Amino acid sequence: MGAKLLRIGVDYDFDAKDHQWSYWGPGGARHGLPHPALRGVYQLANAATALTALDALRERLPVGMGAIREALVSVELPGRFQVLPGRPVTVLDVAHNPQSARVLSEGLAAMGFHRQTRAVFGVMADKDIDRIIAAVKGRVDDWHVATLPSPRGATAQVEFTNQDPTTPHDFQTFNQTGDAHVVAWPGETYTVYFKAAPAPGRYAFLCTVRGHSEAGMSGVIVVE
Repeated sequence: MGAKLLRIGVDYDFDAKDHQWSYWGPGGARHGLPHPALRGVYQLANAATALTALDALRERLPVGMGAIREALVSVELPGRFQVLPGRPVTVLDVAHNPQSARVLSEGLAAMGFHRQTRAVFGVMADKDIDRIIAAVKGRVDDWHVATLPSPRGATAQVEFTNQDPTTPHDFQTFNQTGDAHVVAWPGETYTVYFKAAPAPGRYAFLCTVRGHSEAGMSGVIVVE
């Protein structure tokens, strides 16, 4: 391609302080820079990479330090750990792979104490769904899943796994057409798919085998 490779930690880098940070790269060093307005500890690395791009283009696209400082304090990126004003605290993030989901998890951890974290989750079917969920599940108390209105959208679903080695279970739950029974034989998993969203509300599911729901084989599906 003929492009010059510039690597963070080798060809450019940064040093963070409490309220300011410093950068060095192909165009020299810059000190006393304001922290980016975007949330997340990784934003300094992103800002350093942006400055390196400006250094590489400085002969064709010169940008003054005043413009750089203004950009750092006013930058906005909707959907990337975007915290909406008001209560409850609401965070929008378009993390769509395990790496960005881990960054989201780190950002949630850095937000301070919140009694409960609820995730409203929708994803494309061709993404690494299991690893995305694994990366952030330690920060989430309740999950609310949704089917995305797109040909690529993953379908929301509920899985029932019968871990009993000998006894079948008959789970009763709700799908888009009404009540549904799912008979789960020993050691097998059965799935109820929600191809269309049911009405908002709380829908109970339970095992209809005598005595099983009383023994704890029950729960609630929340639709918002």
